[in-house]
Amino acid sequence: MKRRDFVKTTAAGSALLLTPVTWILDNDSRKFCYQSERKIPVAYEVDIVVIGGSLAGVAAA
Repeated sequence: MKRRDFVKTTAAGSALLLTPVTWILDNDSRKFCYQSERKIPVAYEVDIVVIGGSLAGVAAA
């Protein structure tokens, strides 16, 4: 297996495992995110999310 194929497979698998099932199955809650009995409004709809403020997160952004 080539390194590029490994990275693609690992990234796709991680994204699938880290995506909550409610986001996949429930399409009605697109404008709000629920956390601890609170309704948090969604500010932006994006395709990519960079999580983390370390040097790796800043470099990825």
